[in-house]
Amino acid sequence: MEKEAKLQYDANQKELAIFNSVIATAKYEGKAEGFAEAAVKFYDNGVDITFIAKNLSISEDELIDSLKKAGRL
Repeated sequence: MEKEAKLQYDANQKELAIFNSVIATAKYEGKAEGFAEAAVKFYDNGVDITFIAKNLSISEDELIDSLKKAGRL
């Protein structure tokens, strides 16, 4: 694997680990707000809407509604 590709892969793996940690915390708290907060944080950090919705197991429409309520869209 080329050095640039390896760095990008490692960065993506780190982002995914953080994402999964936030999701686990939100699930543990049992709050829908936790998912909405996580979604907004990831959106604010440039994570793709499709990726967020897929990993939160919600529809893109639900995610967009949450982002609108948070004033991000």
